[in-house]
Amino acid sequence: MFATRLTLIFLLVCGSLNLSAQRYSKVSIRNARQPREMEQYHQLHIGIGVPTSVAARGDLWYTKPLTYVQGYAVLPPMQIGYTYGASKRLQFLFHGSFEQVAYNSFYDEKVDHHRSFASLALGANYRWFLRDALAFYSGFLVGGGGSFYQSSGTVSSDPAFKRNDYYYPVAQLTAFGVSWGKRFGGYTEVALGTRGVIFGGIYYRIFE
Repeated sequence: MFATRLTLIFLLVCGSLNLSAQRYSKVSIRNARQPREMEQYHQLHIGIGVPTSVAARGDLWYTKPLTYVQGYAVLPPMQIGYTYGASKRLQFLFHGSFEQVAYNSFYDEKVDHHRSFASLALGANYRWFLRDALAFYSGFLVGGGGSFYQSSGTVSSDPAFKRNDYYYPVAQLTAFGVSWGKRFGGYTEVALGTRGVIFGGIYYRIFE
């Protein structure tokens, strides 16, 4: 349900940007190619990450088997963000993500425990290879996130469940990313950090 709403919001915003862009007929000619060195643009993106990448606290990862707990992904890492293209090669990013994990005690199946993880981060990308609609890039993100506990059913005294909410730093080093497409396209990233390993999605770009 959350992923469907996120996708609908992304498509509605893209439609609004498209209507605004039609006011600038002279600019629309440039949308058929990669931006020139000093051209600027606005970009919205939505994507997903694998594997699930919830943040750990005290070396406790909720997606891995514990003594009495088995965690599993309810909603994989969903991404939505805004990118400002300052030039042909330099991008500045504002990025948000959300995911949810459930975990159940092996001897208390009547209780449904969930943790939601939400984060916001700022960063930049440098596109070091450009060829027509293809770009290779590297970059980074830094920010923070929160982990929020929910449960349904009769909550037991099982000590394996950490019920308190907490906050944590977020960091990502994008070792390698590739994007394809001019005005509308897709991207894939291989990253190191607290948010996961492989990410991919689509974007929509409006040139100034």
